[in-house]
Amino acid sequence: MPVEVSSDAKSTSQRIGLLLGPILFFVTLFLDLDLSSPRVTHMAAVTVLIATWWISDAIPLSATALLPLVLYPVLGIMKTRECAPIYVNSNMSARPPQNESFNTATRWTNPSSVRLGVRLSF
Repeated sequence: MPVEVSSDAKSTSQRIGLLLGPILFFVTLFLDLDLSSPRVTHMAAVTVLIATWWISDAIPLSATALLPLVLYPVLGIMKTRECAPIYVNSNMSARPPQNESFNTATRWTNPSSVRLGVRLSF
């Protein structure tokens, strides 16, 4: 029997995560995890912020995933020219991969007939 979470409880956890993320970020940022390299501390602070916001779902996951693109250059972890290509890949396309279409179709129909149809259409 699934347990339903009320919208009030979800929004409360989101608000807590939204506030807790930056607090933990700055606390981690002021710790010296590795005295020889401040990048280690900066990377840990970004990781703590992202993890807090992912777990609490404070902001959409797609926006949270873009935080390194903004924070890495600001904190001196990576240059924008090094970081941006990670997010833009020449293999990305608007249509889903053929395997995803096949996997979705096999859930609802006979796999052998779908496999034959996929082979004939491509």
